[in-house]
Amino acid sequence: MKWAAWQRRPDVIDGLPESFTHVLIEVSQFIDPVIDGLAPDAAWNPIEAAWETRQA
Repeated sequence: MKWAAWQRRPDVIDGLPESFTHVLIEVSQFIDPVIDGLAPDAAWNPIEAAWETRQA
């Protein structure tokens, strides 16, 4: 299984979820506001871990 091989890589410092399904769920939750049009002018703030509306 390719996902298991990625989990064992020596350069993966923080570890990876046990299941690739969890990765897909997290990615989906991350991008949903953009795809749904809820954040058309938003920028990702990695410090706050949230989408923020850009100030003009």
